Amino acid sequence: MEVSRVSMKVLLFLVIIFPQTSADTHTLQFLYTALTPGENFTAVGLLDGEQIVYYDVNIRKMIPTSEWIDVADDRDVWKTQTQLMQSDQENLKQLLLTVMKDFKHTEGVHTLQRIYGCELDDDGTARGYDQYRYDGEHFLSLDLKTGTWIAAKDKAEITKEKWESTGHHAKYGKRYLEEECIKQLKKFLAPQYEIIACGFGPAPRVVEWIWVVMVTVGLLTIFIICVAGVPIWMKRKNDSKSVLTPGNPSSYK
Repeated sequence: MEVSRVSMKVLLFLVIIFPQTSADTHTLQFLYTALTPGENFTAVGLLDGEQIVYYDVNIRKMIPTSEWIDVADDRDVWKTQTQLMQSDQENLKQLLLTVMKDFKHTEGVHTLQRIYGCELDDDGTARGYDQYRYDGEHFLSLDLKTGTWIAAKDKAEITKEKWESTGHHAKYGKRYLEEECIKQLKKFLAPQYEIIACGFGPAPRVVEWIWVVMVTVGLLTIFIICVAGVPIWMKRKNDSKSVLTPGNPSSYK
């Protein structure tokens, strides 16, 4: 009974010390905003919520904002990103004008926003998304499972039908989010882990596991001592009772 109680206490302590934790998630996302009237356009790229790059509309070029990001990749990648962004700028501007006509909005300030990106868990699980908002309200989103666009408004059906008539937008978006985006995310994350490992000691996950091993070994040691010590303690207790029991002949020897 004593051994069972000790075992339960140690196991309970292990559960308290090491609760189940969800895998860490890393994200790479891009946010575009087109504003009318005028030629207003902004675009930023975020890694784990931190801005790493932005699009300078004056020189029509992608500019890295973090020091390490310039080392993270070769310059050809940023040239490619710049070309894609220039194309996306024109596409979003034209789409905004088209959507305004569909809503019969001929004047005033209107916005079209696009947010797309991918997520990667430590266990390898990957996800992606691509969404559009018109004047701050949900407009269109890409369903990666079916490879089709979902219209949030009746007017969005017009754009959806145009895009799905060729299937180009959905196929390209799905392939990018499931393949290229994940590759970019892994590439951008690599320098961070190198900096942590080489410049500032072991990576956080390594430190965490070292701590787990140390505490586990300590707890197992306590467990072994408790399990092995209970029978010895009980034997000594019984021997003590035997020695001090009145009328026991051996106690008077």
